[in-house]
Amino acid sequence: MTMLLGGVVLLFIDKVFNHPVVSTDDKISYKSAFITGLWQTIAMIPGVSRSAATIIGGMQQRFTRNLAAEF
Repeated sequence: MTMLLGGVVLLFIDKVFNHPVVSTDDKISYKSAFITGLWQTIAMIPGVSRSAATIIGGMQQRFTRNLAAEF
């Protein structure tokens, strides 16, 4: 169930956070990196992908999709 929910969220995440500001890793603030790391803790729930949680958290912090995936 959580895997399905994560997939649905990834489908719509681009529309919700469609104004990325941070495009390179040297522009990532410590606060944004910390918050994105907190999103990774959601992956402790069985069925939740750590990479999906990182992409969602990074895009919530205004990272580009590529930068969030590399994070």
